[in-house]
Amino acid sequence: MNQRKKLLKIAARLMSKKGYSDVSLQNIADRAGIHKSTLFHYFKRKEQILLQIIDVAYERLVTNMDQVLKEKRLVPEEKLRIAVTRHIVSLVEHIDNVNVLNNEIRHISREHRNKYNEIRKQYEEHFVNIIDDIKKTNSRLFRGSDSKIIVYGILAMCNGVAKWYKKGRKMGPEEIADIFFRMIKQN
Repeated sequence: MNQRKKLLKIAARLMSKKGYSDVSLQNIADRAGIHKSTLFHYFKRKEQILLQIIDVAYERLVTNMDQVLKEKRLVPEEKLRIAVTRHIVSLVEHIDNVNVLNNEIRHISREHRNKYNEIRKQYEEHFVNIIDDIKKTNSRLFRGSDSKIIVYGILAMCNGVAKWYKKGRKMGPEEIADIFFRMIKQN
């Protein structure tokens, strides 16, 4: 792992545990075993670190969704199953980044917050399209329900994993996603 990624991982861990406001550049440098001035070789200011932590959280989610949407051979229910699974797996792989995204985004500038809100809206819209496609192909599933509300519920359930998941559990992210998907299908 290169030094920049190592520093971002350390910063994400600290900010996930203590919050953006309670983590200083000195805290990050101390944890990394480097001098604070060395941080400025990689990052110009603390907000830049926060932005890159959030970028990692979103990058994987967007890439995974793009791959799901490109799979034309999959039926909509299977697309939803894969999207939910990849969402949870990505969340667990980058749990500190996701916790920072969910809890600390308020600390970034309005311009950057608007950018991330657009990414989030686009991501949610992809889920809405999958739900709409399911409604068209399955007369029972989600009948009479608002697609956007369904998506909010699915994503809230999935994102909640970041609050309670601990590595080393007897159930991994794929098994959790399978349980969630079965709950969703019991609609």
